[in-house]
Amino acid sequence: AKQRAAPGRAGPARRFPHGPLVGCSCHWASAMETGSIRWEDLHPGRFFVFGTSLFLGLRGLLHPLFLIKTRLQAQTDGAYRGPVDAVRTIVRQEGVGGLYRGFWVSNVSLILRQGYFLSYEFLRSSTGPGTPLYETLGDTRGALASNFVSGCGASVLMQFLSVPCEVVTQRLMVQREGGGDVGSAVGMIRGIYRESGLRGFYRGFAASVLQYSPTSGLWWLSYTYYKAQVRSALPVEVVGDSLEEVSSSLAGLMSGTTTVMLTNPLDTVRVRLQVQERSGSSATNGIVSELRSVVAAEGVRGLYRGLAPRLFAVAPASLVMISVYDTIKRLSLKEDRKEAYYAERRERLRRLREGARA
Repeated sequence: AKQRAAPGRAGPARRFPHGPLVGCSCHWASAMETGSIRWEDLHPGRFFVFGTSLFLGLRGLLHPLFLIKTRLQAQTDGAYRGPVDAVRTIVRQEGVGGLYRGFWVSNVSLILRQGYFLSYEFLRSSTGPGTPLYETLGDTRGALASNFVSGCGASVLMQFLSVPCEVVTQRLMVQREGGGDVGSAVGMIRGIYRESGLRGFYRGFAASVLQYSPTSGLWWLSYTYYKAQVRSALPVEVVGDSLEEVSSSLAGLMSGTTTVMLTNPLDTVRVRLQVQERSGSSATNGIVSELRSVVAAEGVRGLYRGLAPRLFAVAPASLVMISVYDTIKRLSLKEDRKEAYYAERRERLRRLREGARA
């Protein structure tokens, strides 16, 4: 009765479900949704401002790694022998600023990325507990499927908005001083339009969707799975009140590593399609022909070119990203939702401690 009296402030019970976390075979499914912050609990304005600001700083730290990854994947002349040689060569020939080519253009996608998170949260709420998806698959599979579908759907929308920006950014990234092809972002945009029209800005679009959509879905699915497992395995008495933050961070790191290892071949093909000058082939044929070209020239190993810098960029970035994202969501909670959220965290921690002692 006490729990039913609270919804005046806490909202519908599905927002912060209190499933049993210990002493029950369904604790794993409950752990995946317990304490989850959903879109209806957030203040949109705060979410946008905090998200854009914090992710701008994160991008500044990681841009050099993505630039090195892009150059290694796009090169056909063997200019760089590996990630370390690439850094040395770029700094020697172009200065430290060479590591930040395309940085400001890439930041346009920060605003677009907020659209990705908005879409993800909206889809997750639409496919969450109480929906036909959960009723059909059950709590455990329903939670995994909801996160996979939401991640895939949000990514497809993101590609429509971000691929043009990505094409320009990557073309800027692969420019080299002294090569006679260094220009401004405006000049690059004009050049792409002059050569290929609007289609030029969507070069590699199919490859982007084929890579990023399942990658996004796989990331959120594996994150949901890993977080539940990590949360159950962590010693509650050691991590204490930081259980949520620690389990989220570790799950993010593991999810980033998993998705990078599985999707690097598609990432290599996508980058090559977007930075090379091509015409006369459909998007699908371009993907297939590029795969064949890479394997024929370099073997299967060529599909994993740039894996090391991508792994070092994406895996830690996933850890930081989910930590930042969870912080953004907590900062963006509506005032009438904060009390319910933190009360749920305290209750969950109390139950876990009781279970550990038992």
